[in-house]
Amino acid sequence: MKDKTKLLLKFYMKLLFKPRQGGKTTELIKISAKENIYIVCSDRSRVSYIMELARVLKLSIPFPMTFDEIKRKQYLARGIKKILIDDADEFLQSSIPDLEIETITITKH
Repeated sequence: MKDKTKLLLKFYMKLLFKPRQGGKTTELIKISAKENIYIVCSDRSRVSYIMELARVLKLSIPFPMTFDEIKRKQYLARGIKKILIDDADEFLQSSIPDLEIETITITKH
């Protein structure tokens, strides 16, 4: 039982639920600045938006990565162990673009 508990703790993730324009990205920027964790987002224009918002908030964050960079495993070269995903629904859909995702489940720990 102890090993199962360790496994659950190892893959525990936080979920941030807020409406569109509700401050989700701002919250990720604050976490990124505090914990030095990379933000992953949809594309380069979103990277620019996140960097500008961090500048406005006067917060220093690691340079965000795109979904494509994550898929190409470019995080390995940077030694990244944790990420913050902005718009995880877009990330999931971009991972399997030929299919419409009808429903997903998420385990609450």
